[in-house]
Amino acid sequence: MDESLAKGYTKQFLTWYKEDLLKAIKERDQLLNKTKIFHDRSAFEKFSNNHKEQFKNFSLNYFLGGSKRHPFIALTTYHVAEEQYEDWNENHLLPSVFFIYFNKPLRIRSGMFSVSEHSIKRIYQRANIFNANNNDHYSIINEMSFIPIWAGFYNLFHILTNTKDIEIKQPIIPSPNGLFLCKTEVAKGIKYIHIRTYVGDKDLSETQLNLKNAMIQASKYLKNGLLGFMPLSVEVSKIQFLIDFELMLYALKDFIKEFLNEILKSDDDLILSILHRKIIERISEIGKAKIDLLNILTAENYREIAKLIEEGRLKKEVENINNE
Repeated sequence: MDESLAKGYTKQFLTWYKEDLLKAIKERDQLLNKTKIFHDRSAFEKFSNNHKEQFKNFSLNYFLGGSKRHPFIALTTYHVAEEQYEDWNENHLLPSVFFIYFNKPLRIRSGMFSVSEHSIKRIYQRANIFNANNNDHYSIINEMSFIPIWAGFYNLFHILTNTKDIEIKQPIIPSPNGLFLCKTEVAKGIKYIHIRTYVGDKDLSETQLNLKNAMIQASKYLKNGLLGFMPLSVEVSKIQFLIDFELMLYALKDFIKEFLNEILKSDDDLILSILHRKIIERISEIGKAKIDLLNILTAENYREIAKLIEEGRLKKEVENINNE
């Protein structure tokens, strides 16, 4: 797709998105008025299924969590707003994270990433998913589905790997048909991941393509996990979001050098060596109990495992985790 057509599609997507989101909100409110979801737990879970379907084009991740007695819905929606980036103004998709509880007040926080209009245009241009047989603008949502979980990963990366003194110059986030190139921004002491552009698979090197696929494999069972709902996940989760991070880091163990080369973009072998050593040390600290959860999470329901961990009832696994 040429650039002018991609630019036109991007403008169209952003315009239609605003209109369609208002319709979805109206339909949601009508559904809420018809049901007593905050008085009946089964009605709450039924509402969740309907709500997830209503907002499939307007949420990048969605999770029905908690126990049967205390369920909650977590989702990241996004709105369109003009923001300044470097020396120019540009439309961005800006996320909001919601936790909707059955028996507690609603909690909302601004998300910790932003998606530039430029990167959306590049998806149209480079993802190779739009053709004569597919002109559905909302196909673009699936390309962005790994953004929340990896934004959460990068937000905790320095803290959980003891590498605060090393700058990540270009975070990368995988997508089904390409790779997002990002930049770390700090505003009011808070770290944000700015999604600045997108490269399609055909333009990736073999090393980049293998790394991208490894990142997808590391996060495909976790992309609706609690780590993807930063910053609220830190406020409401006791341990599961940390386990999500460690499972993703461990799953990348065979690609650490390639991963660091991409995100650091540094010719300084000493910096690369220091960070590599720290990451390997961090991976070595991830005990067998947590690693075993990789197999459980691929075979079992994430909600059930997360609930058991949060409640401290995963018996041997949690006992081992707490003793590490």
